[in-house]
Amino acid sequence: MRSGPWQRASIARRYRLTLEADIGWRRLARTLLIAIALISPAHGQEPDPFDVGIEHTRAGRFDLALQRFEQARAQGDDSPRLHFNLGVVHYRLGHHDRARRAFTAASQDPELADLAHYNLGLVELAAGHETAARGWFRLTVERAADPGLRELARSALGQPSANQASAVQTGLQVLRGHDSNVILPVGAIADAATSTQDHYWDLRAGAAGSLAGWVDGLGYHLNGLLMAYDEFDDADLGATEAGLDWRGPFTMEFNVGALTVGDRGYQRSMELRALAPLIEGESGTLQAEANATRLDALNDNAEPVEGWQYGLGLGYQHRFESVYLQASYRHLENRRRSSALSPPQDLVQLRALARWGRWSARVWTRYLHSRYEADRRDRAFDVGTTLGWAPWACCEALLEFTRQENDSTESAFSYVSERFGLGLRLQF
Repeated sequence: MRSGPWQRASIARRYRLTLEADIGWRRLARTLLIAIALISPAHGQEPDPFDVGIEHTRAGRFDLALQRFEQARAQGDDSPRLHFNLGVVHYRLGHHDRARRAFTAASQDPELADLAHYNLGLVELAAGHETAARGWFRLTVERAADPGLRELARSALGQPSANQASAVQTGLQVLRGHDSNVILPVGAIADAATSTQDHYWDLRAGAAGSLAGWVDGLGYHLNGLLMAYDEFDDADLGATEAGLDWRGPFTMEFNVGALTVGDRGYQRSMELRALAPLIEGESGTLQAEANATRLDALNDNAEPVEGWQYGLGLGYQHRFESVYLQASYRHLENRRRSSALSPPQDLVQLRALARWGRWSARVWTRYLHSRYEADRRDRAFDVGTTLGWAPWACCEALLEFTRQENDSTESAFSYVSERFGLGLRLQF
């Protein structure tokens, strides 16, 4: 393909599991203290359905409490205290959409707003909407009057307690797919289409943990990828990545990785990456990214890319919705032995992630331009989407489609390849 070994060299990043979002937050949901207040009516009144609902809630009989609170609403009670307690029981019963609506209504009352905002974060966390959860926890940190509530929100935003510091979160993704045109490496900057269809397995695994016991905000991550074709073993890919990350006012990552193609070593890399917020507004955060990567050969006979890659990017994270948008640019200066096979390359990439209820959608597109010393010019355009449905927080069914179109001044490297896959993503 036009992108050739550079695309392969960056494959660990391209397929990396977002463990902080998809795994760590769900582990936190099981260990985080849930601060829920039950707002009772004034003493001296005759017992009514609301009072009975309060007693059922305190006793853990959430289904009976819900019946009583609904009865109170049918009798005309539309108070913030009722909506708050409806949110409590819906949350306990796993009714995330109803709990969200109830806490949102309760947040209109100034006395309940702080607790309602924090509980909205818990609801979004339990529903798997990490971006929205972070937004509500940030709002609680900024506005809550109770220091204890602010501390809980800070913990939810990534400051684990001592008993969480050594916890390891893991994930596994398995896809079974069909490739309409298998791309076979030929040991040069461009790959060759085989005009052959084949099925493949796409396996990805990752683990992440905290090292906050050593350095506040420090963590680690390990990621791996195996893409194995049924017939074309020479097109198989393997990638590993290990790294450290530090999260504070800004984020720093240091990663080392290795890539194999077929049955031989191909590429190794070292990457330094930084992310920092530029603008933090009421609706979301605009952040900047900068990265630098050193690429070297694992096997000189494989003719891999060698040189430096630099990149810049902008990302927008919506505060209260599970929406993330990113645009990035990367430039690669090749320094291989043969300058004729070392064109500079420019990559522009757009990505988007959205979640609603149990559904999610990831969309990406990439444009890569390679300029050779001779008259040859290669242009690659990729587009893809992954749709997900999560019946449980730990399990998500995936449907993935990608299309790669290559256009080269040398006709041998002009082709189209489409891939379609089905699979599962598991969180532990």
